Amino acid sequence: MDETSLKVKGEELAKLAVETGLGSKQLRDLYKVTKTKPLPVVEAHIKRQIARVSGSKALEAVLDLLSAFAEDKASFFRVLWYANMLYPYYEKLMTNKLDAVVSDVAGKVCAQRNCKYIGFESSVDGHQKEYRIRVSGYFGDPAQLSGAIRREVINRIPDFSGKIWIQSTDRR
Repeated sequence: MDETSLKVKGEELAKLAVETGLGSKQLRDLYKVTKTKPLPVVEAHIKRQIARVSGSKALEAVLDLLSAFAEDKASFFRVLWYANMLYPYYEKLMTNKLDAVVSDVAGKVCAQRNCKYIGFESSVDGHQKEYRIRVSGYFGDPAQLSGAIRREVINRIPDFSGKIWIQSTDRR
């Protein structure tokens, strides 16, 4: 198989891994196992991981790739190499998309509630993203505002599982 086709398969795997929540470390570990062990051991390792971790849809895709490349370990290894190289890129794309949705929703919900959306800060707590949304002119219950924003974000991105906090710049 030519290098471009291997790269495309690696890209597809990287996208799927990010979308399904397969961690970059798990993908990297799989790459290392493939580098040093024979393919039957790799297959057993993948099956064990499917039973243990989230992102099993991506691991099932790796298992399918393994059967497709059963006679060509070097090509299978190259696909995993591309997937590992491109994982951070697709992870960043997904984060940027999520940030844009949260910002847009926060602005619209704040406008509906007659307050001013100033911006947000985000961080990752474990595997969950947290957003601290700064507003001005909102004197109601912050939990109601964050709940409204969260519901609207979930309407747009159903698998959103982050937390949303409200920080008012006004003094009470």
